[in-house]
Formats: sequence, C-alpha cells, structure tokens
Amino acid sequence: MSAACIWAIIGEAERLVIWRSIRRAANAIVEKKDVWMGCSALRLADMEDGILENFFVHLEEGSEEHKKVWEEYMENLALL
Repeated sequence: MSAACIWAIIGEAERLVIWRSIRRAANAIVEKKDVWMGCSALRLADMEDGILENFFVHLEEGSEEHKKVWEEYMENLALL
C-alpha cells in the first residue's frame, strides 16, 4: 500500500500525530546542524514553487538573487 493510500485512509488525528513527529525530527536535525537546512535542495526548489529545474533556469539566466542563494547553498554544503 502506498503512502498516499495510507494517508487517505487514516483520520485527521493520526495525520496530526504523524505531522508533529516529522516536525520534531526535523527540528532535532536542525538543532544539531543548522547548516543542514542551508544545503537542502528543497531550499532551492522553494524559490520556484517546488520546481527545482526552474531554479537552475534562473541561475543560468544570471539572476543575482539565484546566484546569491546558490553560493550560500554551496558554502553550506562544503561545511557538511
């Protein structure tokens, strides 16, 4: 059974418990290594409504904002 099917079957209370567990786990990771969030490709995709490919299109087009985020991303990645 896929995760999507399970998600559709379980109730709202169960979803809330799962969501809170995920948030706690993510917070624990961030607390251990703040840099982790800076080197997640999700940060790049978030700039483009979740479409990572669009980030790189704008980067190649020379967007200063995208260049700055890319440089920060690479710097954080090197720290890990």
